[in-house]
Amino acid sequence: MGIPVNQVIVSTYLMSGLCCGVGAILLSGRTEAGSPLYGNLLELDTIAAVIIGGASFLGGRGHLGHALVGAVMIGVIRNALNLLNVNLYFQLIAIGVIIVLAVESDVLRNHLESRMRVKQAGALG
Repeated sequence: MGIPVNQVIVSTYLMSGLCCGVGAILLSGRTEAGSPLYGNLLELDTIAAVIIGGASFLGGRGHLGHALVGAVMIGVIRNALNLLNVNLYFQLIAIGVIIVLAVESDVLRNHLESRMRVKQAGALG
């Protein structure tokens, strides 16, 4: 197809590193300190934000704007749990349940879309 694979891979890693650096600077500015342990368990929130934003867990579907909306939703959920004085471990369980529900709804959506395509193809043929 003429896509320069090596160039795409290198640019992807460069953008990922740039975003990681910006995120680290913002986090250290927010907490007014620095520690290599500050990013622990943030990958759970990231995955939840992307899945809630509508990206397919199986790949091939997603949009940056929707991921940002998912990140805002996770932030609101996390803030609400903090304001309600919910224990950190229960917060992790709640985010995990949200991820499981979002993945299940994505799988169900894919299944229903494939059934609808088959039904439409049968009606046309």
